[in-house]
Amino acid sequence: MGGPLRTFGVGLTLPQLGEHVTREAVRAFCESSEALGFASLWVQEHLFFALEPSAPYAARPGMPVPEAYRTTYAPLELLSMAAAWTEHVALGTGILVGGYHRPVELAQRLATVDRLSNGRVIAGLSVGWSKDEHDQMDVAFTTRGRRMDELVRALQACWGPDPVSFDGEFFQIPPSIISPKPLQQPHPPLLSGMRSPAGLRRTAALFDIWNPASGSVAQLAA
Repeated sequence: MGGPLRTFGVGLTLPQLGEHVTREAVRAFCESSEALGFASLWVQEHLFFALEPSAPYAARPGMPVPEAYRTTYAPLELLSMAAAWTEHVALGTGILVGGYHRPVELAQRLATVDRLSNGRVIAGLSVGWSKDEHDQMDVAFTTRGRRMDELVRALQACWGPDPVSFDGEFFQIPPSIISPKPLQQPHPPLLSGMRSPAGLRRTAALFDIWNPASGSVAQLAA
């Protein structure tokens, strides 16, 4: 469905969490990673550290949110810097939370990074686990699955031929020219971070790559 899929080697998560992260550290990490032959660099997305969270970390009951999440650099801004400091590694979002974005805004931002990086973006999305962050974005937590279905289809519309229009339950786009388009055509590879039964059906229908994030080999094979 997406752009040409690369054969990936070992990827690394960019320095993003914690007060120790600096411009100098991120730049050195990017340049060293590419020089050493790593295949990809990845970012994640969280908005803030709730002192009294209303949902368990990563939907795992009893697990506290790691202290490192007290400071989280914004994902696409961080990925843009990685694009500027590298030439060849793939640049992935693993993941962006669908409920924190609207399609026109996200399509523009991802297409911008894709063009400025010469077509290296992998667009990873999932439904997220933090009810507090969804509340902060005025998105009903219980709708995040249906909203994800529509977000992906609307993103694909935004990256398709102009004029673009979309009319859904959550998003409406009037006939418009939406540019820039991503360099990768028809769009950057779409990666799913979902692993629930509904999420797996969504992954099969809408995405190019799957990152299950956890589970044994036997569980993933099944």
